[in-house]
Amino acid sequence: MTPSKEASILKSIADLRVAMELVNARQDELLSNVNERLRDLTKKVTELTKEVARNQFRIASLEEPPKPTISNRKAK
Repeated sequence: MTPSKEASILKSIADLRVAMELVNARQDELLSNVNERLRDLTKKVTELTKEVARNQFRIASLEEPPKPTISNRKAK
């Protein structure tokens, strides 16, 4: 192998390493963004789940028959 061919190969290897480092850095950045968004969505789902539970409790309490009181006992 000629020295110029070897130098060309070594330069290509160095260029590929730089490119891989850039790709890895971008991948880390994207993964960080995805994780942050996932945390935000998880919080939102938790909030909505609590709200649904509160609303279900309210609906259930509205559907319960009225408890007997002194005034409706006299009416019967």
